[in-house]
Amino acid sequence: MTFDASVETEFWMFDDCSEIKTVEQNRYANIYSITSELSGHCEVISIPVPIDCTDRFQVALYARSHEFLNSEVQNSQSAWKVFATWRGDTVREDLESGRCNQKYSQRKRKPFINCQLRLVVLLP
Repeated sequence: MTFDASVETEFWMFDDCSEIKTVEQNRYANIYSITSELSGHCEVISIPVPIDCTDRFQVALYARSHEFLNSEVQNSQSAWKVFATWRGDTVREDLESGRCNQKYSQRKRKPFINCQLRLVVLLP
């Protein structure tokens, strides 16, 4: 499982914080480099993230943005360590003031979102 930073995402954080998208793009190998290292035919499957996903990776919290204010969540997500120095206060203000909920309320009510999460399967 990996992320394909080259595809569009419905995750709202990247709209407001292009820096975090850049951080994430630099962390993951592109899909072509992954599939070219595998010997055989690969299928790349998009994995939608459900609203009730219990994991706490960034996209899984798309409908529960208030959790990004939790220091445990921030400490468990490596991108925040870099991101906080750039825009952490701005994001915190948007979340605390409710601007984030107003701006992205439609996306945050979706039962799942399409994001950059991908499953790479090597076929026999």
